[in-house]
Amino acid sequence: MLRNRWFSQIVLAAGVMFISVTASFAGMIENSQGFEAPAYSSGALQGSNSWVQIGSGGTATVESTEKFSGSQDVQVNRAANSGARWLVPVSGYPELPNKIIQISWDMKVLQNPSSAAGAYGPFFGVEAYDGPKGSPALLFGSLGVDAKTLDVLYQMEGTGDLTETGTKVGLDWNHFLISLDFTSHQYSAYLNYNSTPLVTTGFVDGSSLNSFTDADISALAAGYDPTSQAFTGTAYYDNFQVQQVPEPSSLAMCMVGFVMVAGLAWRRRSR
Repeated sequence: MLRNRWFSQIVLAAGVMFISVTASFAGMIENSQGFEAPAYSSGALQGSNSWVQIGSGGTATVESTEKFSGSQDVQVNRAANSGARWLVPVSGYPELPNKIIQISWDMKVLQNPSSAAGAYGPFFGVEAYDGPKGSPALLFGSLGVDAKTLDVLYQMEGTGDLTETGTKVGLDWNHFLISLDFTSHQYSAYLNYNSTPLVTTGFVDGSSLNSFTDADISALAAGYDPTSQAFTGTAYYDNFQVQQVPEPSSLAMCMVGFVMVAGLAWRRRSR
């Protein structure tokens, strides 16, 4: 009985250590805190907690009518012929081999009632960039929704074309996640906490990207034609987060190490 109790205490201690080390591996880069007060007050998102707007046209407003959780969210309105983005620039994440960065958010897209044949959009979603290497910034990838068709879209490696994942969303809140893998130089897109990605593809602008500078809330045209470019629309965002997470192999090695420590301590105690 005493031995079993001792072993349980060792395992518990090892588990606590594992969780602590895991937490130290993970790092929150940007946390919107649900766009809640007092960090955010109602009104323009730009200027709140270091958020800036890139590009003209459209609005992003902290409001309280369509929140997913808490009492506030951000309403994004796309203006015709605009490509506005809202972001928090970050630094301190250069040279990221063997790292994973995840961007997650909740989003509700209002369907565009237009029936214009051959036209699409607008696109609402998030894009991830590697910015310091020059202008224009280099793109890792994106994930979002076509407001006309409700197709979930990503940007294809090389061309950057918005491409259907084969999945549609309903007219309610959905959870989205982009995972940037700096080992494989690929990104994966997930929907509604499903453990299987909708798609995994190479970084849009190439495998040499190795730093992270921003993840942008975006309201863009989903097509090149003039009708798609002119489409307006509305979407709501909540619980926006960007974090660096442990590489799976690093976590596995840590777990093996803690199990070995627990086993050795058990053997010493039992002699």
